[in-house]
Amino acid sequence: MFETYSHAKVEIPEVLKEPDEQAWWYVKLNLHIPWFYVTCDIDYGNDEILTQMLLITQVKHLAEANRSKTITIKHVDLVIPRKMNGGDEWKMAPLSEVWVGREPGVDHYQEAFIYILGDGQCYVDSVLNTDESNLLDIKKVFSHN
Repeated sequence: MFETYSHAKVEIPEVLKEPDEQAWWYVKLNLHIPWFYVTCDIDYGNDEILTQMLLITQVKHLAEANRSKTITIKHVDLVIPRKMNGGDEWKMAPLSEVWVGREPGVDHYQEAFIYILGDGQCYVDSVLNTDESNLLDIKKVFSHN
């Protein structure tokens, strides 16, 4: 989840903002987890379509945006923490698919995610460090060409 501070809030005049809209000059991410940089067209009705960028930390929210009738996803980048990519820095790469599987050997349902990049490279996000071949009930939850 992204976090921010009250001093980073941007005051938007009521006449210019959407109901419940808030703006922040910056956000931070304390967790070293993958997240998504999504470029999309949002249809606000009345022939008003705006290209916007969404910063998303949850696969379920990416899938919801993909199913939305008012959002057309144009491009998705996976932002990959260094612990996952094996390098010294975070990396960003085009995302093609996301799969979810169940971790074996635990008493509760524990998800693990498989990210397939546009070049075919694969990253597994498992809190138990489970190899992809050992995940159970794997299913595709997001696809973008």
